[in-house]
Amino acid sequence: MPSCLASYLPEGISDHCPAKVYLKNHTIRTRRAFQYCNVWSQHPQLNDKSRAVWTTHVEGCKIWKVVKRLKLLKPCLKKLNAQYFRNIVTEASEDRDALIEDQHKLHIDPLNKSLQEEEKVKHDKYRYTSYMAERFLQQQSKATWLKLGDNCTRYFFSVIKHQRLQQAITQVKDDQVE
Repeated sequence: MPSCLASYLPEGISDHCPAKVYLKNHTIRTRRAFQYCNVWSQHPQLNDKSRAVWTTHVEGCKIWKVVKRLKLLKPCLKKLNAQYFRNIVTEASEDRDALIEDQHKLHIDPLNKSLQEEEKVKHDKYRYTSYMAERFLQQQSKATWLKLGDNCTRYFFSVIKHQRLQQAITQVKDDQVE
């Protein structure tokens, strides 16, 4: 049981006495909904893992079979994410730093074949990881935008309306006509 502390505030004009209750060492744990990450579809093992789960025999009506198979697929996808995509943004940043370091070495010794090949390998790796990180961040930002929902839409359209009003031509004046 968490320990707590209550602080009673002045009533003001109300006949009620407001109170603040502080809970120490109390964390609220909410389960986040499972979300399919689009970058998983680029991994070659995804088809094999999903096919293995989807071919398992499940009893029940058709919708129950789909739900059960999706529940069986969830741990496989979580494991795939933990192995290959957990730190995709930091991995892209590290790959970029390694590529820049190799390019500096290549500028010093441009005719070195081993440095050229190493730079090409790191360049290809960085292109892949940066593409995956970009797709991940795009999906994450889209989810954030959708969560904000109507507030963003209302704000967006109010900004557009304000810009249109500022740019609107309300009067035309011709200096040559009297």
